[in-house]
Amino acid sequence: MSRLPIESGQYLAKNLRATVAGWGLAQSVGRVGPSADNAVAEAFFSSLKRELVHRHRYPDRATARRSIFERLARYNTARRHISLDCRTPDEYEAQYRHTPSGQPVLTT
Repeated sequence: MSRLPIESGQYLAKNLRATVAGWGLAQSVGRVGPSADNAVAEAFFSSLKRELVHRHRYPDRATARRSIFERLARYNTARRHISLDCRTPDEYEAQYRHTPSGQPVLTT
């Protein structure tokens, strides 16, 4: 199986790069290996697998999807995160408002 060069990957597609730049954000594309940019995401997926997926045998894909969706809903609305100053992701996101152009602006 051949690997595509990173420039041809979906995350570096011209449309995505233009959209990210239009939002005034810098796209994170680092070297293979360092995970500092992805630490929060990696911790999330690690806990999802450890606390949910690896502890259950699902009879079918639909049941697994429902179970994971329920966990995600709880994760975003009820579970507090140290990385967000002990707020839920929903509480953290609520401190931003979006301008007509779609730009997020801090409203604290």
